[in-house]
Amino acid sequence: MPSAPAASSETAPAASKAAPLRGFYGIDDISVPWTLLAVSIAVIFTAAMCQWITRVMFAVAEEKAKAPLYLRSTSQILYIFALYNLYKAALHLFGSLSTKKTQALEIVDRLKASGVLVKPGCQILDVGTGRGLLACALAREFQQLDQEPGSDPASELDVNVKGKRRQAGEAQSTEAPSIRRVVGIDTWDTKDLSHQGGEKAVFRNALKEGIADPSRFISIQTQDGRNTDFESGQFDAVVSSLTVHCFSEKYVGPGSSQGGASSESAAEARLQRDYGLQEMVRVARPGGTIMVWDIAHCDEYEEYLANHKDIDSCQSQEAGTLFGTTAHLIIATKKAK
Repeated sequence: MPSAPAASSETAPAASKAAPLRGFYGIDDISVPWTLLAVSIAVIFTAAMCQWITRVMFAVAEEKAKAPLYLRSTSQILYIFALYNLYKAALHLFGSLSTKKTQALEIVDRLKASGVLVKPGCQILDVGTGRGLLACALAREFQQLDQEPGSDPASELDVNVKGKRRQAGEAQSTEAPSIRRVVGIDTWDTKDLSHQGGEKAVFRNALKEGIADPSRFISIQTQDGRNTDFESGQFDAVVSSLTVHCFSEKYVGPGSSQGGASSESAAEARLQRDYGLQEMVRVARPGGTIMVWDIAHCDEYEEYLANHKDIDSCQSQEAGTLFGTTAHLIIATKKAK
């Protein structure tokens, strides 16, 4: 199935006007900025030593001009290299602390524009939720929708059901209203994201985002996105942020136990990512939406989803720059049955 052409800048949604996210959602691959910082410190020390040696060996002004060119320029080159590494570390931290939040709000905007979020009882799966970036952004939207007149499932139930029963003299129903909810799953690997903390960390962030009752809108579970125990067609939408590329690192396919052997080849690594995409398609309801935001293997994701027998349409488009790499958002719609 050919994929739909990438959306043009004219058709892309405008930047979100929602309040910025205030929680701390961890640092992706924290070893990277730490390594860059350590290298920068070592290089700066080496550059300082080169300067000192040059001054000691050629202390007399007339002799400074006789110093070898490599010795005179080494310290300057090393300082430039150290600054470059510090820049890369800062870029990595900015991506983890800011760019991810902007993209999360854009994903929420897209789902809202499609009408998915306003559906009473809307269920969304967040694969690789981490500290709850997408989960909290979605839950905040759910809370706002519930506060709008006529949009609260509980209010709608009260007007349309309880009112009619009172008119008929029947007892009021004790059935709970259908609540919009996001389910976040993860295996909580601190190598992929720092400060993992499961449900407690997610709920702390939810409170920072102004969500009065996080447990009303968010459910957190420990599951691998490649092999979940959810029913087929359970979710109105499935979303994922910077997660699918991590599936290549451990073998946890359908029928296998968690924590299996590491992938040993590019083909095996791709198979693991395919497992994750296949599971997203399986748990999405007919006509449901699948959104994957990532910085690696995005052409591969688009190819897999565009050719999947259960996918009706698929498109990929550039979605910001993260860690110095162009990120892409892949949006697929499951066939309605």
